[in-house]
Amino acid sequence: MTLMPSHRRGVKMPKDITIFNYLNAINYKTEVEYNKKIAPAFLLSLWLSHDDKLLPIINRVNEIHFSLPDHLIFRYYMEKIPRAKRFLKWTKKETDKKEDKKLSQMFKELSMRYDISKAEFGKYKKLILKGHVIDKSKESDILVGDYFK
Repeated sequence: MTLMPSHRRGVKMPKDITIFNYLNAINYKTEVEYNKKIAPAFLLSLWLSHDDKLLPIINRVNEIHFSLPDHLIFRYYMEKIPRAKRFLKWTKKETDKKEDKKLSQMFKELSMRYDISKAEFGKYKKLILKGHVIDKSKESDILVGDYFK
């Protein structure tokens, strides 16, 4: 096992241990030394809650989650969760390059035209893309979303 330096006070952490090792240990009932810096209990609960069959077990812990030490919650999951092969889906954000360019162009034009900030644009970009925002500055009402199609 290789060690890599951590960014906190020179503590050395194993490089190849991740939260997925702890999830596998819970699912397949293999022993692993628990380290709350790698897999805090709330993250374990979050990942395990993706399986609907485990929700009753996890909900029992949620009531007292932050009053118990992490290692006790890990032990509880090791004891209570039945051994089974589970697939917990990793969801990651999908970005579309064309849509990103379109949004960037929209922000530039709308920020110059209406003097809006990036935060304001973020609030309304879904409505703008769907064409629900009406531009009343022109002689006739037009949908701003139509302007960028």
